[in-house]
Amino acid sequence: DTFFDISTVEAVDVLNVSATIGKSAVNGKASDIVFGLAGGDQVGTTLNIDGDANLFIREDDNEFEALTDVNVSSSGALDIDLGDNNNDINFAGGTGATTLVTGDGDSTIVTGGKGDSITVGSGDNNIKSGGGNDTVNIINGCNQTVDLGEGDDTINTLVSLTKDDKLDGGAGTDTLNANVYTLDLVSADPTFDASIANFEILGIGGAGGGVAQGDNLV
Repeated sequence: DTFFDISTVEAVDVLNVSATIGKSAVNGKASDIVFGLAGGDQVGTTLNIDGDANLFIREDDNEFEALTDVNVSSSGALDIDLGDNNNDINFAGGTGATTLVTGDGDSTIVTGGKGDSITVGSGDNNIKSGGGNDTVNIINGCNQTVDLGEGDDTINTLVSLTKDDKLDGGAGTDTLNANVYTLDLVSADPTFDASIANFEILGIGGAGGGVAQGDNLV
């Protein structure tokens, strides 16, 4: 991969990145590229990504702070860290696998049909994944609404869930890795039990420790 620094690009409200194998440009074409954002506020409110190359995007100094809309229709793999802000993220038009990291913002996230990996921090997030074997990592608190759709999917939570979290494994053989405190509440509180559905495998310990069948989660 080639590192491509867009810190010298004039600030724009809408940044269009077309990642196409064999060509390189911003608001134009790009090959298999690492996009490096540096030096301040280069990205405005909207980021549009298409093309067929693999793309790796990282900010350096809160360049995504004003970003509210991310739209992906590319066929290459995408690895992107959006930092701390509220985003409306739509990867449903893309056919490549996506690795997404968000920080402490309230985001709505819709993914496509490949196996995607989504990691969220603090914030009230609403996540809907498509087909494929997806993984959602919840590393901080707040209210999470997750619909994993089709595929053999996994949720890893490093924090205790509450009954305000709504988790649905959808179709397939799905796994919830949670801590013992969460599992005790699921078993003891019918309201909590109702907020977690369609998980066939339960991992104890938050990251896939011992495995047990959870009849009240199916």
